[in-house]
Amino acid sequence: MLTIIATELKIQLKNLWPPDYVFEKNYDLMSISELKQFIEKNKHLPEIPSANEMLKNGVNTSELLMGLLKNIEELTLYIIQQQAEIEALKVRR
Repeated sequence: MLTIIATELKIQLKNLWPPDYVFEKNYDLMSISELKQFIEKNKHLPEIPSANEMLKNGVNTSELLMGLLKNIEELTLYIIQQQAEIEALKVRR
């Protein structure tokens, strides 16, 4: 086992691109019901390895960070959608 203690760590991305494409108008965001079905079936988030995969194969830090960032950005889009629905319901009252 290798233990690294550092005050700062910089990871240089070579073949991975940050997932800002999630915010493009033509991005096909999975519906909440599709996301729920995926999680129920696979027991983990999309593009994030399962716990068993991580234990068996280890974790590629760059890939994991990009997957987590993509999921955070998608969650932000879900929140924006939900807020729009809340505001529309307020207006209807």
